[in-house]
Amino acid sequence: ESDMHVASATTRLVSARATPHASRPRLDAPAVRASPCRGTARPTRRGPLSDSAPDVTRTMASGVPSGGLETHPPLDPPPPSSPEDVAAVRAYVQSSPLFPQLGLHPASTTDAAAETWAHLAETLCAFLRLDPNDLAQDSAARVYKYYVPAYLWCVGRLEKHRHEKRASERPKTKTRPLCVALTAPQGCGKTTLVAALEFLFEKNGVAAASASVDDFYLTGAEQDKLSLANPGNALLRYRGNAGTHDVQLAVNTLRSLRSINDDDFATLTVSVPRYDKTLRGGRGDRAAREFWPEITAPLDIVLLEGWMLGFAPAADADAFAAHPDLPAVNAALRDDAYGDLHALLDDWIVVRVRDTRWVRSWRLEAEQQARSEGRPTLTDAEVADFVNRFLPAYDLYAGAMYRRGPWRGGTDLTGDSLPCDEGSVFVVEVDATRNVVGGREVKP
Repeated sequence: ESDMHVASATTRLVSARATPHASRPRLDAPAVRASPCRGTARPTRRGPLSDSAPDVTRTMASGVPSGGLETHPPLDPPPPSSPEDVAAVRAYVQSSPLFPQLGLHPASTTDAAAETWAHLAETLCAFLRLDPNDLAQDSAARVYKYYVPAYLWCVGRLEKHRHEKRASERPKTKTRPLCVALTAPQGCGKTTLVAALEFLFEKNGVAAASASVDDFYLTGAEQDKLSLANPGNALLRYRGNAGTHDVQLAVNTLRSLRSINDDDFATLTVSVPRYDKTLRGGRGDRAAREFWPEITAPLDIVLLEGWMLGFAPAADADAFAAHPDLPAVNAALRDDAYGDLHALLDDWIVVRVRDTRWVRSWRLEAEQQARSEGRPTLTDAEVADFVNRFLPAYDLYAGAMYRRGPWRGGTDLTGDSLPCDEGSVFVVEVDATRNVVGGREVKP
């Protein structure tokens, strides 16, 4: 089926596309403030979705690309009392600090676009089990100011990807899936965001699949072997840091997903690994193959999330200065296939924080929630010890990624790693309570 087909469900989304701003993204730019938005953990739905691949030329939002910083009301408007209040929906979505990254001018947004945003919000509320007519302020902000803009940005990137591939590929060739990476610290809601995006794609006729870098951890036996081979290295004792993944498995899986549409005359299927963190008393192990989802062509978009995605190798001296055990992690990041993995990713959602120590409380909260549900977990003391093994990597790599952008693979690690396509990085800033408080500042 040609990807020129336009599904009716998708054409209702919006009626004009966005184009990238002319300015280069500044990941270290001051945040644009917004009202709170809190994320909560929910299991991710992963696997094959709709096999209909609509053209998304008209799926962003009615508006004229502004090419610069959008003008927002001086005070944040109140959340909509109901999705039926189209004017309130329009004002509230446009007040999001993420809105400027969509490249739309607020004054040009039509009622039809606002109605589309309201429909997306209702769909998200159904997924999150929220009443769209009785949302707390933090929930309203999460839905309207975070998830809706993130989805619209993804749709715009998918549209751009399709147009570029159609211009460069032979006629009747199915466009390969767009690969979008989501990098965010542990516990700040990246799994929920990926699940919400995948749910919206499914409801609007876009075939999506998702995976986590965590799914490619070494097996339990392999991790034990790695720990024994590095008896004095606390950072390699348990899963988590670079060096504890089967990176080649990740590369092979992503390559298979990228090429899943290559054969127009056969149905291709790719099995995606899964990792079960509740096995081995909470230390985790790779799930049996029978639990790996089967992804079937055609496929439009792949979402890959991970806490250390985008981290670029540092100088050995800097690694040692950060932590005496970190050079081995840095060497794995540099010498293993992590660069090959990063080179396969097209676009990025970067969720940034001002203090990576917040991960401690977030991870403890997640473990306590799992414990309340009767699932095997780590003790509070084990959680603290576990998280402490990640903090040196955050200290060394996260700040550099926020300044220069996510690593795209390659060996030039000293300069700006952002691509020429400045619109390919979507930045979200969250605070200690996981409220969305900022995004990339867009300059004229």
